[in-house]
Amino acid sequence: MDQIEKGFILGFFAGQGSFGGDGRTPQLTLRMHTSHEALLIKLCGLFPGSQIYGPYTHGDRNYIQWMLRGDELAKVVNQGIFEDLKDWDMPSYERYRAMVESYFADGKLKFRSKKRRRITSSKGGSSTDSV
Repeated sequence: MDQIEKGFILGFFAGQGSFGGDGRTPQLTLRMHTSHEALLIKLCGLFPGSQIYGPYTHGDRNYIQWMLRGDELAKVVNQGIFEDLKDWDMPSYERYRAMVESYFADGKLKFRSKKRRRITSSKGGSSTDSV
């Protein structure tokens, strides 16, 4: 990642990003209008393991969601990419640090995510199951 990409990403997450998790797995999340899909696809190239979900429609809002979770996010945390937020946007940096302190210890995830496998029923439906 070059400095221009890093600057863009920092600004993007300061303005649009969410640093959080579900209690076990940390995640970075971006929700954007469906017209910004190409931008989120580029993020997938910069952050291997990230995924795009959607499209979703709620009322008159049509959006897609980009997420980076778990071990892939741990690699990004260890690279220190978001540490420079402290020089630009303290509220975003504080949210980032709260996520890191909640989910990481010594650069590693505190909790291990359960692996999920897809189960296909004989009727053609499917669901996920923890293993």
